[in-house]
Amino acid sequence: KKNKNIVNQSLINKIKELSKNHILFFYPSSFQPHKNHKILIRAFLKCSLSSNKNIKLILTIEENQLPIKYRNNKHISCIGIQSINTINEFYKIADFLIFPSLNESLGLPLIEASFYKLPIIAPNLDYVYEVCKPNIIFDPYSEEDLFRKILGSTI
Repeated sequence: KKNKNIVNQSLINKIKELSKNHILFFYPSSFQPHKNHKILIRAFLKCSLSSNKNIKLILTIEENQLPIKYRNNKHISCIGIQSINTINEFYKIADFLIFPSLNESLGLPLIEASFYKLPIIAPNLDYVYEVCKPNIIFDPYSEEDLFRKILGSTI
């Protein structure tokens, strides 16, 4: 059994290196339909094609959970399930928490990102405002709106 207190230092070092020349968007989440990965990934990839900025989306899912056409994409890093200590290190490195989930009982990553003063891009939904003050909001059902908000955040 993995020790949940361990920090995956080699992964942290790899992401720190990426952060030198990429804008990092972090989404710690399981891969369930209400987590809204489909709209996020499509909007993000559209943004990566439309912008001259180096952007990277970091997801805490396994790459084999992504639809085949999105696997091995240079703009997406799937890091799998990580310890809470590793996740906390990601909050310190990332440029944005991007949290497109449609429904949450709490939305713990929103609280955690707030603690680390990480700018939050979140849907315009009631649960979000119950736990944080997002920096950027978007329509969670609109790929186009999310695309514009991601693009706007990189200016």
